[in-house]
Amino acid sequence: MSDALISWENATHRLQILPDNDPVNPRDDDNLWTLIAWHSRYALGDVAVQRAQFPHPDTFLADLYAYVTNTAVPTDAEGDPLIDLAQWATETVALRRLYLYDHTILDLSSAPFAGRAPHAAWDSGPVGYAFVTRACIAQEYGDHADAIRQAEQLLDAELRVYTDYLNGRVYGYLYQRKSLCDHGAIHFTTDNECWGFYGEDYRHNGMSDYWTPAMQALAQDPHQTIG
Repeated sequence: MSDALISWENATHRLQILPDNDPVNPRDDDNLWTLIAWHSRYALGDVAVQRAQFPHPDTFLADLYAYVTNTAVPTDAEGDPLIDLAQWATETVALRRLYLYDHTILDLSSAPFAGRAPHAAWDSGPVGYAFVTRACIAQEYGDHADAIRQAEQLLDAELRVYTDYLNGRVYGYLYQRKSLCDHGAIHFTTDNECWGFYGEDYRHNGMSDYWTPAMQALAQDPHQTIG
């Protein structure tokens, strides 16, 4: 197939890495962090949650309180909050800013892009928040000093996978057996396939873990066709 990212072939088999044309949005999976973003052109992050619970960035903290506690923010007779929402958020959730880089690709990060991406001063900026309750972090990693750092590492991983999805970097493989028909044409019969691997490097995205020894050998043989 002409759209193969990589293809290996010998006399009997062909192994190809191909774009996944129907990838699963990783934000539809179970994730520790919730991503809330507001953008005029792109629907980013946990879109259903954002549209239902976080309609505007100006009311984010009040909406966050309602989302986490399932109750409205208590107010006085004038409608002013009776609690310090910023202090409540600090004590209750791990909250990180989300930054978008929009320059031929879309990239989401929990750190600013200034100084680490071309034209970041013009093509990047804050776009929303990532959050998880501290109770969820304790349930996932335990109640210890290193738990927040572990949760932040997971956020970075979630953002990398989501960025791969946004940019079409989701792949699968086809392992096919070759045969020659009576008319002398080569035909391919699929023996093994799997899809939904995020990122281009098959050695690090988990794809090669699914390969049989014969497939591993074909991909490692320097005498076979690659390209």
